[in-house]
Amino acid sequence: MFGAAASNAHNPNNDMEVPNAATDGISCVEWSPTANYLVAGSWDNQIRCWEVMSNGSTTPKASISHSAPILCASWSSDGARVYTGSCDKTAKVWDLATNQSMQVAAHDAPIKDIFWAPENNFLVTASWDKTIKFWDCKSPTPGATLQLPERAYATDVRGQLLVCATADRKVVIVNLSNPTQPHSIVASPLKCAICRAPSLVNRASECERDGARDRRGLGGTRQIPSRHACLCLYVMLVDSAISSSHFVKSV
Repeated sequence: MFGAAASNAHNPNNDMEVPNAATDGISCVEWSPTANYLVAGSWDNQIRCWEVMSNGSTTPKASISHSAPILCASWSSDGARVYTGSCDKTAKVWDLATNQSMQVAAHDAPIKDIFWAPENNFLVTASWDKTIKFWDCKSPTPGATLQLPERAYATDVRGQLLVCATADRKVVIVNLSNPTQPHSIVASPLKCAICRAPSLVNRASECERDGARDRRGLGGTRQIPSRHACLCLYVMLVDSAISSSHFVKSV
């Protein structure tokens, strides 16, 4: 696997640390959809980009900053730009070719999640101001706004489906062809969940408490201990919010 040095008890997989790493906690990591580039946003207010070589070594390429911690990032579908959301309540678009950035969105509270939606050609931002906004990146005002019952804690977008878990333990499901009206809002009492996905097709589980996120690709079963009192969201990236082959259940 990666790394030339022999494995040891402290590094059994020969993991390799990236150079010029963040100086504070890392809040998000995203791979480019088109090349071996990796970006990581941090609580040191910066997002950095590295090129990852076939042997696992990395080369720093560029970085930009916000005026407050960066919470989320999303690549454009062509891999040319990265969208970032921050505790400074703004979102930026970062052109990697020029290493220039500009503000493209704003909220009244930190932006928790951000997504480029290529099927709709707009940017999605979910915030602790209890809204999700949709932007064409050409106007300083959003094209549409969805009011949430509470702060957005965990959000995912695939195709025409958006799912958002809120601070009051609601799961808001939205068809992006009508983004201002939720398709449904489901109350979830879960403190502990078992999530299963037999197919590894962009399935993910997120668990969040006090700002700590645990996001896993689902190749089997993962149990989240009840002592964590977590809000758990299982995002099914299909046309329906319920499928017989993918489930979340109380335990």
